[in-house]
Amino acid sequence: MSISSEGGYPETVTKSAMARICGVALPTFEAWLGKWGDQFPIEARGARGLGWKFSPPKVLAFLAEHRDAATGAMRSPGAAGTGAQSVAARIQAERLRKLELENRQAEGELVRADMVLDLLGTTFADLSRGLRDFLRQIARENGWPDAILNTNESRLAELQRGMVDRLAGSLGQRAPDDQRSSGA
Repeated sequence: MSISSEGGYPETVTKSAMARICGVALPTFEAWLGKWGDQFPIEARGARGLGWKFSPPKVLAFLAEHRDAATGAMRSPGAAGTGAQSVAARIQAERLRKLELENRQAEGELVRADMVLDLLGTTFADLSRGLRDFLRQIARENGWPDAILNTNESRLAELQRGMVDRLAGSLGQRAPDDQRSSGA
């Protein structure tokens, strides 16, 4: 996704994304398109399977100039550039940030840390059981005394705990106690 230099918005967005950035429902945004017609800043009109494209900075600037008509709000003379616009700009920036996060999650660029930790915990538990069973099989096939098997199981458990602790630390988490006690 290409980002414009103005306000951190993508260079162009679809009609539905532009409606979300503006904080209105798609039918409201479409009504604005009909109301202002050719005055409205459109990068590309949708036709025959091609979607509409809008430049968020251009649309937001246009709407700021036509704010009374867009929102139906009354604005007193000289109110332009007041704190209301900066609040609106902050709200729009937050909406865009949320949209970008949703897009990155949908595209697989971002994952939730708690989901990764759950997956890693399950994986380490399965790996721990598999390694322990493998170690016992080697001990049985080679006739190890129980004392040597127990020593090696303890060493393996300590190695696994260290791995889990390092991973959890790098993710800014503490290893769950139930995983620590099971050696996973």
